[in-house]
Amino acid sequence: HDHGVDFTWTANFQLRGDLVRDEGGWSLVPHRLVGGLEMPSSAIKRWTVNSRKTLRFRRTAKRELARRSPARADS
Repeated sequence: HDHGVDFTWTANFQLRGDLVRDEGGWSLVPHRLVGGLEMPSSAIKRWTVNSRKTLRFRRTAKRELARRSPARADS
């Protein structure tokens, strides 16, 4: 995780895995590194980094909205 002092840009990620007990307490056994939605300081860099994710998120949202909406009866 990293960000600008005024939070105008951020860099983050998620780490997925198993939380396991060990002799020192708890440890994370990582399985997957998942990138986050980054907000670089440059607008061009922001577009190149996030454009594919944004389109994928939009497709997923449209699909979910269609799945959740009740079937429309034809008039």
